[in-house]
Amino acid sequence: MNRPAIQPRDELILRGPDKESISSEGRLKIEVDLFCGDYKSSICYKWFPVDKELHNSPLEKRILSKDGSGEILVLYALFNNAMEAHLEIELLTSDESAINVHGVVAASSSAILQPGYSSMVFMKKPSYGMNVRHKERIPLSRSVVAVPYESTLFLDFHLLDDDENDIVEGFFEFLATPGSETEQRFKGAKGEIVATVTWMGA
Repeated sequence: MNRPAIQPRDELILRGPDKESISSEGRLKIEVDLFCGDYKSSICYKWFPVDKELHNSPLEKRILSKDGSGEILVLYALFNNAMEAHLEIELLTSDESAINVHGVVAASSSAILQPGYSSMVFMKKPSYGMNVRHKERIPLSRSVVAVPYESTLFLDFHLLDDDENDIVEGFFEFLATPGSETEQRFKGAKGEIVATVTWMGA
């Protein structure tokens, strides 16, 4: 299995969740163990509710390497009243053959607008693109994100082919609507994407 090289200031892609739910009710633990233990730490909340000042706020933890020469910055947030947005993104093209797709699809919420607090649900460099055919879903590294009630989910996307031509670039806005399924389309230079969001209570 080929693993992309990680360069300074690169964002690490989180996969999952393994379970259908991303609720952190009861306990939350984030463990970081990278580069054979050179960067190792954890973030743990043993019970909820935690301090109200931590709710719906941008949080971060800096993890120094063993020799102190480098650091990893973990950005995260705890939402105390949120629902789950289950994402599906389908590619429509005029070409029946597969297109090698790379680029970025980032999910964020109007609750936290600070740069860096997006979930990269798809992020591929040109050499690690994914072959996607007409009417196929784009394989997402994670398909569930948390969105607070009465807020908006933003999906920003820029997808390219292996010749570095733009396929589609733009953004969607989805109002968090409990128990619903919403769909939006965006047509680009060489294709169209259909984003479907299914809202579920967390």
